[in-house]
Amino acid sequence: MAENIISIILLIPVYVLLVFSYLYPQESFMLGKRWQFSEEPHASEMAIQFIKYSSEFLLAVLTTIILLVLFNNVTIRLVFFAALMLYILTRGIQLMLMK
Repeated sequence: MAENIISIILLIPVYVLLVFSYLYPQESFMLGKRWQFSEEPHASEMAIQFIKYSSEFLLAVLTTIILLVLFNNVTIRLVFFAALMLYILTRGIQLMLMK
């Protein structure tokens, strides 16, 4: 149980980075690369949507993994996994239809 708590605490910076990427996709697009350009490049709308989708996806996966570790009931694990797959399918289809 202690290793689960430590793992959750260590994932907090990852959550913060993913939330930052979702809320500010333009800034996270250039995170650590601004020094390479004399003018600030702008990300396309598709790149911004991809950054937001990947942030949402990774937040959902990390949350599901944490919940799977915390709950030992097989039924609850299957429900969380099915909900994750349903989310991935519906959001992926929405993203493809936006093209």
